[in-house]
Amino acid sequence: MKALRKLKKENLEERRYVELKKLIIGEDFHSLHFFSLCEEKETKIICVEKIDRKTFLGKNFHRIRGKENIEYCRELFPHLNIKWGELNPTFFKENRFRPFGGRSKPEKLLKNENFFTQKSTDFKMEDAFPFLIDDDFWEKLSLSIQQKQLKFVEFIQEEKKWIVEFFNGEMFKVDSLIWGLPPWKFSKLLRNKSTFDSKFIEYCEGTKGPFSLSIKFHLTKVVSENKETLFIPLSLTHDWGHFIGGFYSHSNEFFLELLNFFDPEEVNEEVISKRIKILKRSLDKIYPQFSSCIQREFISVNENTTQSYFSHNDSIESLKEGLFFVGEDAPLLGEQKLVENNSYLKLSHFSRGLASCYENLGLVRD
Repeated sequence: MKALRKLKKENLEERRYVELKKLIIGEDFHSLHFFSLCEEKETKIICVEKIDRKTFLGKNFHRIRGKENIEYCRELFPHLNIKWGELNPTFFKENRFRPFGGRSKPEKLLKNENFFTQKSTDFKMEDAFPFLIDDDFWEKLSLSIQQKQLKFVEFIQEEKKWIVEFFNGEMFKVDSLIWGLPPWKFSKLLRNKSTFDSKFIEYCEGTKGPFSLSIKFHLTKVVSENKETLFIPLSLTHDWGHFIGGFYSHSNEFFLELLNFFDPEEVNEEVISKRIKILKRSLDKIYPQFSSCIQREFISVNENTTQSYFSHNDSIESLKEGLFFVGEDAPLLGEQKLVENNSYLKLSHFSRGLASCYENLGLVRD
């Protein structure tokens, strides 16, 4: 037994780390955006799920909506002439789509659905972020990105460095850890959690909420010219919420993409399958011959759903050195004041993700 303990100790001492200046953990647009802003070759990006560049193009129904969010993007992109919420969401009731704010009322809205009832603005990703259609960027990304399963994250106080270990046994030691996944996943993987401020941990855990079911239909032709966000109820008797989304086109191809929020503790694969069937029946009722226009369909479940949990923006003060959050649930410092009346801290969803990238860019250690 003594020899075994000695061997174990020697193995621990022989562990080798890949040392980096910057490591980005994430797979959404904001992780890619931050990577595009980093010019250093030593920046690596780790994703859990495979990244497909087509995911970020064309669709825009959920990008920018609400006064503060639109105003922030108008300040960032004056050359795009972003309009003030010209697209009014509609909900389906009594055989037609109706605007929010009228006499008719929608079925009960679930927690994450309220954001989408705000007016939105037409916004194409590639116009604001040319790197998305830049082949050189994607070539650079392919040389720097790796797909791995995360095992744990740990802060080494003595060295002021971060250790990230993966299930394949690899370990990275980094000066700056840029976390692009939801904060609750950081808290879940954090090894020495007791050394962190309790408010910060509370913030991280508060960003966990409903997951989202996404279904995208690749269509053979234009089914509707409607550009507004659509709310299609799942049930008239149960509080199951809505499928929310809209039609869009890209490169002469046509799509309808919708999402539905659900509690992962209450919904299983059988329930998800049932919801998809209900949706298809509703679409055939709303748009006759819809099923005949379906070329392909893509179904996915997203754990990284934006929760808009902003109760503890001051918790950023308790972050360990070298830790930075980017993304739509990232805490904000509030130092960047592009918007009047302190509405900066009210930013949510896509606009909040943008703000987190620009805030942290100047803070990450060189």
